[in-house]
Amino acid sequence: TPMLRSLVGSEMCIRDSSYIVARKRRGFGPKKITFELLKRGVDESLILNAINDEGGWKDSAKRAFLKKFKGGIEKDFKLANKQKNFLFNKNFKSIFCNIFKT
Repeated sequence: TPMLRSLVGSEMCIRDSSYIVARKRRGFGPKKITFELLKRGVDESLILNAINDEGGWKDSAKRAFLKKFKGGIEKDFKLANKQKNFLFNKNFKSIFCNIFKT
């Protein structure tokens, strides 16, 4: 069936991590990618292993942030909130608090 082929294809992409790398390159965080793959029916343990193996999520969040906000973190509360929401929408929630400490 087409759904079974799609699921098998998704799991194969997870094994070679091409889907995760592609989504990460587009600026999406690990939680967003996990949710997308769970929605497609991919086994959670496969996803989590592939996400952990990929690593570099903090750098990916920084790149996505700096691409959107070239001036860095804003001091103005409203603008800083807009920046925070950007990272939350990309599902870098857990990374936001520590993103610019290094």
